[in-house]
Amino acid sequence: MNIENDNVLNFLYEEEFSKIPLPFRFGRKRAKIVIGVLIASFIAMMISLALMFDTREWVPMGRYGYNMLNPVYIVMVILFGALTCLIAGWLGLSLYMEKRAFRKASLLANRIYLSERHEAEIKWQNWKESNRYE
Repeated sequence: MNIENDNVLNFLYEEEFSKIPLPFRFGRKRAKIVIGVLIASFIAMMISLALMFDTREWVPMGRYGYNMLNPVYIVMVILFGALTCLIAGWLGLSLYMEKRAFRKASLLANRIYLSERHEAEIKWQNWKESNRYE
């Protein structure tokens, strides 16, 4: 994320962004791939969930029977659901780290700006004091 007019903020953001561990840094290409995998795992989870309920069998037990779900599909739903949750958590954590890096950089850039502004104001006040007409 570059802001064209603020070189200090860009520099500070790049410094903070470089502190983020490599697996949590996303460029455009990497983000598209990970989001594609997230969508694919979610679709696979939903398909296996539909198959799980579609292939249940009536198993007689004594006088009464019950619906028995196929355990293969139960395992598939759990695996794809866990994969979806892990990828979504990974994306969420990386987004949080990026926002935190930008927040730190913008706060520091604001402090630098205010410090320079205060210094210029002090110089202006001193100049006005030394050049007064009496």
